[in-house]
Amino acid sequence: VRAMRFFNVFGTRQDPASPYSGVLSLFARRIAEDRPISIHGDGRQTRDFIHVSDVARACRAAMTQMERALEEARPAEARAYNVCRGVGVSVLEAAEIMARLAGRELRLEFGPARAGDIRHSLGDPSRLAEELGVRAQADFAESLAALTAPFAIGPQLQGAEAARAPGDSPAANLRAAG
Repeated sequence: VRAMRFFNVFGTRQDPASPYSGVLSLFARRIAEDRPISIHGDGRQTRDFIHVSDVARACRAAMTQMERALEEARPAEARAYNVCRGVGVSVLEAAEIMARLAGRELRLEFGPARAGDIRHSLGDPSRLAEELGVRAQADFAESLAALTAPFAIGPQLQGAEAARAPGDSPAANLRAAG
């Protein structure tokens, strides 16, 4: 038995109208509509975002391992894996990156924090890497660029490099702020 704990999964085909949609697709829709992004709380809550392509690779690796155990007629241990990057990014920082990538002014509306919302959600992907050989490969800013590309304005804002200064990264920003 393999239990896969998916953290904050996102990708370009995620429907922002779905009740299961993540915050990034909701932000993308607001940016596309040139509407303010709604932030619950102060925006400094962090999430461990992972691209759907990395989730698919993790699931494939877990299934392959289970198939091998069956072929070899050996019992497979019950294991749980965190499917994540192991990097926390604040929802405010994600909104800022997305607005820059789209070439739009970031407009925010702050509301009260949601009851029961976790302040910091961060997974440890080490077991996934050690036992299944899977590490997140999708670059966060490049994945956000793909999410915002359909409504980006301005030819100077092509790709993930528009989202950050040289040597800058979401993780480095969080460490500097923390």
